[in-house]
Amino acid sequence: MTPALTALNLRFCNSLDSLPESIIGQLAGLKSLQLIQCQVLTSLPESLGQLTALTALQIPSCARLAQLPDSLGHLTALRKLDLSHCSSLTELPESACQLTALVTLDMHGCQALTESDLPDALGDLVAVTELNLSNCRQLGHLPDSLGQLTALRALQLAHCTALTALPASSWQLTSLTALNLAGCQALTGLPELLGELTALRELQLSGCARIASLPDSLGQLASLTLLDLTACFALARLPESLGGLTALTTLNLHMCTALACLPESAGGMAALTRPRHDRLTALRELCLNDCTLLEALPESLGQLTALASFRLCRCRALARLPESLAELTGLTTLLVDDCVGLTHLPKQFGEHTFKDMLDFTGYARLTCLLESIRLMSATLTALNLSECFRLAALPDSLGRLAALKTLNLSLCHSLRSLPDSLGQLTALRSINLHSCEALTALPASLGQLTKLTSLNLKQCTALTSLPESLGLAALLSLDLTDCALLVALPASLGQLKGLEVLSLRWCASLAALPETLGQLAALRALDLSECTALSALPDTLGQLTKLTSLNLKQCTALTSLPESLGWLAALTSLNLEQCTALASLPESFGWLAALPSPDLTGCASLVALPASLGQLTRLQQLSLRRCGSLAALPDTLGQLTALQSLDLSECTALSALPDTLGQLAALTELNLKDCRALTALPAAMGSLGASSRILSVQIYVQGA
Repeated sequence: MTPALTALNLRFCNSLDSLPESIIGQLAGLKSLQLIQCQVLTSLPESLGQLTALTALQIPSCARLAQLPDSLGHLTALRKLDLSHCSSLTELPESACQLTALVTLDMHGCQALTESDLPDALGDLVAVTELNLSNCRQLGHLPDSLGQLTALRALQLAHCTALTALPASSWQLTSLTALNLAGCQALTGLPELLGELTALRELQLSGCARIASLPDSLGQLASLTLLDLTACFALARLPESLGGLTALTTLNLHMCTALACLPESAGGMAALTRPRHDRLTALRELCLNDCTLLEALPESLGQLTALASFRLCRCRALARLPESLAELTGLTTLLVDDCVGLTHLPKQFGEHTFKDMLDFTGYARLTCLLESIRLMSATLTALNLSECFRLAALPDSLGRLAALKTLNLSLCHSLRSLPDSLGQLTALRSINLHSCEALTALPASLGQLTKLTSLNLKQCTALTSLPESLGLAALLSLDLTDCALLVALPASLGQLKGLEVLSLRWCASLAALPETLGQLAALRALDLSECTALSALPDTLGQLTKLTSLNLKQCTALTSLPESLGWLAALTSLNLEQCTALASLPESFGWLAALPSPDLTGCASLVALPASLGQLTRLQQLSLRRCGSLAALPDTLGQLTALQSLDLSECTALSALPDTLGQLAALTELNLKDCRALTALPAAMGSLGASSRILSVQIYVQGA
């Protein structure tokens, strides 16, 4: 060791239980000592006080450290002392109050500390600007000398769950800019002296579940920019003086479930009798989410001229929005989803500019959007009307939303049509019409949406057709799942040059696909499962050279597959499960070189497999379970050198197995359960047993 050493980092030295006295004495020039997460460290030597040049002592997460040496007070140059998460620390020694240069004292997470473990002389630390005692859960009181910390700017007391009150002297902290009392569940209120903290910029009271009211002096906090009252469940009212918070930019009342109304001055919404300066002219964010007893908003809301984000989600008792909402010319985001009591929008609602999002999810009683909306201006980028169950139509003025990128109308069960002006939304990238069960058609203007990348029509169960103008070159995803009345797709489907995912699952009335399907050069996934009326696939299927997944599960009317199937060189997933009418596979089936595990389970009409099967050299799993008409397997089966699992269970017509079965060197599982017609096994099966690779054979024994 050398006196010239200025920094010593012993972080994560998990076996270090002490520091030798002799070594510490040699480090006279040390300025920084880090003992972070030295989890078995139980004590520090008295010689620590000899480090008179030390400016930073960091000992966080030393879980077994129970006490500090009295010599700590000799560190007169110390500016930062970090004792956070020293969960066994039972006291801060009196000598620590001699650290007159100390700026930061962090003891958050010292859960063994009680009110008697903080020295009464704590107020002597006159240079301290930040004091963090968060998560000191046994700390019921703070020393009266706290008010002497005249330089203190940040006092962190979050989750001090035993803290019932702050000392009267704390309201003398005139330099304090941040006070965090979040999660102080025993705190029942704040005194009128709160108003003395005139420099306060942030007041966090979230999770103070027993606070029922706030003092009238709150309005004197003219510098306050953030007031967080999230989950103050007992808070039943806000003081009229709230409007005096002229610097406030964020007011969070999320989950104030006892709050039934806002004062006329709330958020700076001054009553007409009040002077004009007494309002929250700086407020940009107001959150009232989950204020379930809130029945009305004051008309003075319209005086919040700087408001950009207004959230009212799940305010289920709210019966109306004030007409003055239209006066909020700076509002960019309005979320009112699941406000089930709202029946209409203010008449002049759309006279201002929404630049970001308008969310009406769950606005179940909304029956129409007023034409006067103009539709919320030409700068709105997202409109969410999901779960507006009674919404029957959209106004023609929808087309005026020139900047709209996202339109969500999912679960609008009563929506019967979309206006032709939809095509004017040339910036639109996503339309969600999931479960619009009354929608019978789409406007021809849909084809004008040249930037559309996602179109969700899942469970539009009344939709019978798509417009011929469908050619949306930028479209990446088209979901038509469970469009049960859809009988055909337009030839223009082939113009969807960028389409990567096409889902037609449960389209039970779809009897055929257009020949233009093969023009979908970018298509990677095609889901036709449970298209029970589909009897054939177009020959152009093989042109889908990028297709990796083809799902034909339960296409029960499908009798054959096109010879072009084998051209799908990229195909890695093929599901033919329960294609009960499928009698054969094309010879080109063996060309699907990338296929690892096709599923042919339940193909009850399948009588044979093509000889080309042996060309599938990457095949690892082959399920032919319940292929009840399959009488034989091709000799080329033995060429499947990568095959690990072969399931032939319930192939009740299978009478013999090829001798080449013994060539399947990788086979570990063979299932012959319930192969009732099978009378003998090939002699070559013995070589499988000799290889010791076969792990499981299940064979049906007649009469067993």
